[in-house]
Amino acid sequence: MILISEPFIYSTKLWDSSEMKNILIITGVLPPKVCGVGDYTKNLLDTEIGKLWSPYVAESWRFRKLSFILKSIDQRKPDVIFMQYPAEGYGWSLVPHMLLIYYVFIKKIKFITVLHEYSSLSWKSRFFIRNILSKSSQLIFTTNFELNNLAKHVPGILSKANVLPILSNIPNPKEIKQISDRSIDILYFGHIRPNKGIEDFLRVICSSKIVNKNLSIKLVGQIPKGYENYIKSLQAIYPQVMNITTLNADLDLVHTMLGEAKICFLPYPDGISERRGSFLAAIQHGSVVASYVGTWTPSGLTSAFIPLERGHEAEKILYFLSNNELLTSQQLNSISYHNESGITNWNELSNAYLKISEL
Repeated sequence: MILISEPFIYSTKLWDSSEMKNILIITGVLPPKVCGVGDYTKNLLDTEIGKLWSPYVAESWRFRKLSFILKSIDQRKPDVIFMQYPAEGYGWSLVPHMLLIYYVFIKKIKFITVLHEYSSLSWKSRFFIRNILSKSSQLIFTTNFELNNLAKHVPGILSKANVLPILSNIPNPKEIKQISDRSIDILYFGHIRPNKGIEDFLRVICSSKIVNKNLSIKLVGQIPKGYENYIKSLQAIYPQVMNITTLNADLDLVHTMLGEAKICFLPYPDGISERRGSFLAAIQHGSVVASYVGTWTPSGLTSAFIPLERGHEAEKILYFLSNNELLTSQQLNSISYHNESGITNWNELSNAYLKISEL
């Protein structure tokens, strides 16, 4: 079992491409379609090791396509299969479950399930996921929180469970600026679509408590396809944000702005968790995150961000901005949390996948 709390050393000498097994990665979607699991898988496949692996995405996951999907996968003759689950492309399909049963019990191929989400899903989804996990050869969880939650319901799961952290899509900075050297007071970045917290961000920064402080505030966001009218509706309500907004910025600009931001205000509606890529991107750049505590916020995470109470966000943010020593202390706590994760880049993560495939 590999846990993120254990030290992990990455070396390209740990593997030999001539001896590597034929590894297949099944996922429900890949970019340019919008899905965090798809982005995660793409970053994994772009690593030095991952480029030797084969991705599989079905055009349709309907039951009537099962025979075609099995034939397509069999043609690739995999020795090991990793399945990213759940993902947008699967929908409510039970085909991924059938793939596991077929390859574990009929083809006798090592089948490793990578679980990205569990606690926030419906009871029906959780029931079927428990079935998948009980039959998988090995398991990868992206947080200790989800592993501990599932261990209560699936006997024996710990013997084949591994915890590997979610990583940010944005590259690590070469150096981290001190708080006093940063030029942006408050930053929001991420996808601009419903249920991402953008409404709360706009509500707070447009309040009189913030507006009257003459702060440097920036909003950097990607608009997923199909949500163009959503941003227009927000701009109609908050026309004053137009001059602080940069839409569809490239990674280099986001990277630069994160390195300049004192506080990243990321008001996730359901609270912060270890799975939030934007949170991880912010703290790896030394920006202090302010957000809400939610049902899925582990206790060990609370030292890594500024916890906010709804209705009093502005006061807490202004308090930290007015106290450079306090904000610097919080920055150090956040950086420490990030560095303790054990795996800090995608090459290390792909190497961990490889080690698990050999268990």
